[in-house]
Amino acid sequence: MKRTLLLLSGLLILMVWLLPAGGLSSQAQAADDPNVTIILQVGQPNSSVNGVDQEIDPGMGTAPVIVNGRTFVPIRSIIESMGGTISWNGQEQKVSISLNNNIIELTIGSLQASVNGDTKTLEAAPFISSTGRTMLPLRFITENLGSEVAWDGPTQTITIEYGPDNITPPPAAVETADFSGTWDMVVNDEDMGDMKLVLTQDGTAVSGYFGYDSESGKAFAGTVAGNTLSGKFSTTNPVSEWEFTVTMAADGNSFTGMEYYSSPAWAVSGVRN
Repeated sequence: MKRTLLLLSGLLILMVWLLPAGGLSSQAQAADDPNVTIILQVGQPNSSVNGVDQEIDPGMGTAPVIVNGRTFVPIRSIIESMGGTISWNGQEQKVSISLNNNIIELTIGSLQASVNGDTKTLEAAPFISSTGRTMLPLRFITENLGSEVAWDGPTQTITIEYGPDNITPPPAAVETADFSGTWDMVVNDEDMGDMKLVLTQDGTAVSGYFGYDSESGKAFAGTVAGNTLSGKFSTTNPVSEWEFTVTMAADGNSFTGMEYYSSPAWAVSGVRN
């Protein structure tokens, strides 16, 4: 029993000795905390990750540098601290970075980068330093991964904020309103009676007429963006043309807007027939 206790004590001492000076690695901390704050300074080989000091390029002493007004760093430790992965294709001299379904690819010496399949142009190309380290544009990469990046000029300090609290969610998709059908119209507070607005919609394209029938009415052509229909009426006898913009109500059964025929423009509204 005494021998077992001594063995366990020895293993515990060895485990403690193997831990970094700061305790758990910054990457482990990043896994526990979805929000990651990384602070770097030009010319300094260390960074702060959620308050824990670590080398940017472990064992190599590489520091951020400015090239053509852009900050370049060996980026592996930064990406891993954010929870991402990075790979190197030596034959093509290409770096691939992956984080939360975002993929960025950069090639040494090239101003062209790929972000989720889209080509973007860099202001300064990635390069290999005199010490053999791959130097990549910090702001371009971290911003395209969804981070907020702040630069303090007097101290040449970069602060990167990454995580749910810092990422602006994409705008919610807006459903395309359906304007197809027959509408009872009120123009400039005047009920148009038997005259109807008759519309046909195909995707976002809308066509139709306003009048008693397609022969006597004013032809319409327009497009829908979200719940707003914009287009033009036109007549051949006499020849005239004017714009029409209306917005659908949430229930899909009425709309309000303006018909730009007179000056000032006329208010219009419609109720689904």
